[in-house]
Amino acid sequence: MQWEVVNYLPVDVFGKPSETGCDELHCKFVVIDSGDLRHLVLGDLGKYPYHANLVDAFCTERDVPAAWVKNPDLVEVYDQDTEVLGGGMMQIDMEARLLKVYGSSSAYGGFKGDDLANPLESEACFSHFRVVFQ
Repeated sequence: MQWEVVNYLPVDVFGKPSETGCDELHCKFVVIDSGDLRHLVLGDLGKYPYHANLVDAFCTERDVPAAWVKNPDLVEVYDQDTEVLGGGMMQIDMEARLLKVYGSSSAYGGFKGDDLANPLESEACFSHFRVVFQ
């Protein structure tokens, strides 16, 4: 399965620690399947307080048919080839180069650690981080 990281974070957390401007970042994520490609969509808590905000941003940016069913909790995707597989939280410690993955989405369910392990360990943007699933 091919993966794409969709980064809606306010800083380039995957650059050098001194260039990010912050030591630690808490964010939400959702995993979206669009047939032959899975997307790991990341967004900071300030701009994306609900997992549905991430789904909405992704669908809007890519012209995927979707609508708010229960604002601010749930965006339903109407494209039969696109499915939200789940979500959770990440704590990114730039100084320690540590990425903690935990929690779940009340609207879309939890993530499967086994599914996320591959992109988090193989994608170049995560290569400088030690990944811990909690």
